[in-house]
Amino acid sequence: MHIPSAGYFYPLTQAPVKHIIFFTPLLLIVSNVLLGQDTLRLTPGFRQIELLEWGQLYRTPDTELGVEGLKHLPDHGWSSLSSTDGAFFAGKDLLWVKVYIRNSGATPLPLLVQSKEVRTNRIAFFWAPAESPPLASPLMGDYLPFGNRMIGHPTYLFPITLEASQEGVLYICYDKREETITIQPQLWEPAAFEEGDRKSRFLMVLFLGALTCLVVVMAVLGLIARQGLLLSFALYITSGLLMVFVITGYGAMYLWPNHPYWNGLGYLFLIFFHVSLLEMARLYLGLRDGAPLLHRLFQLAQVALLLVFMPGVLSYPVLGGFLKIWLGRSGLLLLLLINLGITIACIGTYRREGRGGALLFLLAFMFSLIALALFEIEQLGSLNTPWSMELTLLFMLLDLLTLGGLFGHYLRRTFIQNTQLSEALSRSQLKAANALLLGQYKERKRLSQELHDGISIQLALLKMRLSGEPSGQLTQVEPVLEDLTRISENIRNFTHAISPALLEEEGLIMAIEALTGQVADQAGLEVSTQLPEAEQVRTLSRLQYYSVFLVVQELLSNTLKHAGATRIRLSLEFTDACTLHYCDDGKGLSVDEVNMGLGLAHIKDRAALLGGTFDYYPADSGGGCFRFVFPVSIVS
Repeated sequence: MHIPSAGYFYPLTQAPVKHIIFFTPLLLIVSNVLLGQDTLRLTPGFRQIELLEWGQLYRTPDTELGVEGLKHLPDHGWSSLSSTDGAFFAGKDLLWVKVYIRNSGATPLPLLVQSKEVRTNRIAFFWAPAESPPLASPLMGDYLPFGNRMIGHPTYLFPITLEASQEGVLYICYDKREETITIQPQLWEPAAFEEGDRKSRFLMVLFLGALTCLVVVMAVLGLIARQGLLLSFALYITSGLLMVFVITGYGAMYLWPNHPYWNGLGYLFLIFFHVSLLEMARLYLGLRDGAPLLHRLFQLAQVALLLVFMPGVLSYPVLGGFLKIWLGRSGLLLLLLINLGITIACIGTYRREGRGGALLFLLAFMFSLIALALFEIEQLGSLNTPWSMELTLLFMLLDLLTLGGLFGHYLRRTFIQNTQLSEALSRSQLKAANALLLGQYKERKRLSQELHDGISIQLALLKMRLSGEPSGQLTQVEPVLEDLTRISENIRNFTHAISPALLEEEGLIMAIEALTGQVADQAGLEVSTQLPEAEQVRTLSRLQYYSVFLVVQELLSNTLKHAGATRIRLSLEFTDACTLHYCDDGKGLSVDEVNMGLGLAHIKDRAALLGGTFDYYPADSGGGCFRFVFPVSIVS
């Protein structure tokens, strides 16, 4: 990070001459009492010092914060800053801190003053070295547009240089009106500041980057999987991430205007944080069915947060004093009730269902409570704890890691359960499909048997009786005998079509070869087949190879009736699936013909019953092709 030089700040010599004339005696007085004060003596090689232990405090009324304010500061009556622990309630007084500093070395000593309270309304630094013109920083703070803060760092910095053996007085003036304030001034050796700041900012960027990536992943997964739990978790992380931006000052630097109106953004994000927390509790703990009363109470709390307290926070600067007090106290009461309700819901779910995940959810909730408490400490400035921000991030990280692991396990278990249900449903559907195919197979076999054993035998007997008629009547009987012969032949062909004996006796491959050979002989078509060995077909169940034969039969019939083809190519392949390819060089089919054809619709239904597909696509050399595929592993 680039630290500005002292030239970034304007010297008091640029102020009006009357200010300088007035200020010179004041400097002489200060220099006369320096030796009697607690002086911070610095030597080359120091790295960092907390000025809380060395500073002195004085309060003044709300006067102009600047050189004019310095004129009214007394020499006596200052109290020790360390006795206050640096924590102050909001008020109308200005808080002045002064530190006497001396360079005990023989070389110039560059220094960097830092104030870490990023939500200070107004702040100014003054450096009054002995026997040299004083320096002052520009007026900074979140009451000013963009805070007059260097864009490279979220805190307030003021560089000074002590010449060899030089003494001086550092003044810092704080103005905090709306909330309490924690004063944490520090004095740094610039190289040490750069080193520590680089590490802390790297960790902060890593932390914020990881949370941002997690938000994006959760949001995308939630939208794809339509999981409200993941979307609520994404909002939960986002709200926590924005609260981190508030307490670190990065939000005012990069995300929203550094203006008094936006000072309450931390509470706005706190509202979204609790809304998403309630939603996660409702969904994960299953309160809709397990605890309907808590489910409705949580919904009412969400409505109150969004419709009452969120507008109150957004309009807070224009509210009257009574409304501000009511909003703050009622909001605190509601948050306490929400925390109590979530605790009861977790314990109740564990006692009711024995789910260990409910206790883990409660543990993560406790982590979030600790993080929120520390966040409030930072937000209100009610305690001067240098580790409060780091602990806030630590417990927030523990909360998110616990919830992330918990929800990951929950979604994995839900996915496995859904997969098992889907597989069970698929097995049930396949079982029903096999039962249907088996029923069709049995019905076709029964009908073929009845036609063969019933009508065919009766026709044969009738033919024999007619053949025994006197010779004088043969001329009248012969046409009838020819009709009977043709009818018998048609019935025989029909019985073989619906339940081919060759399929039962010789198997699928021989039956397909016989059928295609018959079509080639009778229709004069060129039929080429590429069929596997009979051993490979034995992996199919009876219903599966019976279905393949019927599909081949239907496709050949479709070619003979509609295609006007001269050549047919048929192949059957076995890998993990059984694939039937059928092509002819006919006129092909349109989309409407494929969708409206009754025979093709039956094939498509049969493929679905076998867990497969049936597709049509135009052949490269003209005509059309069909592909009938189903998995071989699914056996009745």
